Amino acid sequence: SERRQRKALDGARVAFDQYLDDLKQLNLTAPSRQNELEPAMPKQLNRSVPLSNGLEMPRLGLGTTMLNGKKGKEAIVQALHMGYRLIDTAQAYENEVEVGEAWQLSKLPREEIFIATKLSDDRSCKRKKAK
Repeated sequence: SERRQRKALDGARVAFDQYLDDLKQLNLTAPSRQNELEPAMPKQLNRSVPLSNGLEMPRLGLGTTMLNGKKGKEAIVQALHMGYRLIDTAQAYENEVEVGEAWQLSKLPREEIFIATKLSDDRSCKRKKAK
């Protein structure tokens, strides 16, 4: 029901806000210069799997469902600075802008980031958002 969905969404928002607060309390903030970017994530968690096209895809990624707006963008930036290199998104999440801006704010080279996405039915595409 709609009431149950709203309650679940509210709970997810509270949990996400707590997650952001926890990151800030741990002083996991973005370094001021790109060459200072050192992943805080243990290396064994950032292993990759080889793909048939020769690329390496990280095994662990950040799911971005419900990561919208300013807080969503901040969470994605924090994850990139912590060492995440796989960002999992989808057209249905409607956060293409946040993912793109977070990558730009991270100052990481594009070739270091693996972005996985899922496309919805072509008729539901919000072309203005997919820059």
